[in-house]
Amino acid sequence: VGLWLTTDASVRKLNTQYRGMRKTTDVLSFPFHDELAPGAAPDVVEDDDEDMLNLGDIVISMPYVARKASKPEAVESGPGVAAAMAPLDCVDGRVQLLVIHGLCHLLNYDHETEDEFEEMAAVEDRLLAARAEWLAERRGEGVGR
Repeated sequence: VGLWLTTDASVRKLNTQYRGMRKTTDVLSFPFHDELAPGAAPDVVEDDDEDMLNLGDIVISMPYVARKASKPEAVESGPGVAAAMAPLDCVDGRVQLLVIHGLCHLLNYDHETEDEFEEMAAVEDRLLAARAEWLAERRGEGVGR
């Protein structure tokens, strides 16, 4: 996975070029294997074909993330990264959640329809739970302590 932490201008340019939306956003994802079903991996990977191992690129606008972190919203109820991120005032935490969201897009999950949103949000929620467990273990709050 490639991760590019960049500017509003760079994200706006990419968003315009690839999505036809002339505005900045927090995260864009560019999957290398968009022909695969959501969550699927390539069946066969040649030893000499490193590109087959690359899921794609995630691009995050750091100024956009910082602006959102400076104005956290009320806690939203609901699934997925958007609800989990709304109350965060920490740029680092928001970036971590955007990487989860971007990774789901690299795995060809989307949220254009209600069904797609529910499927993607369920995957995000599993990744958010794994992140929370990992953070608790780092703080010494893991199970059995």
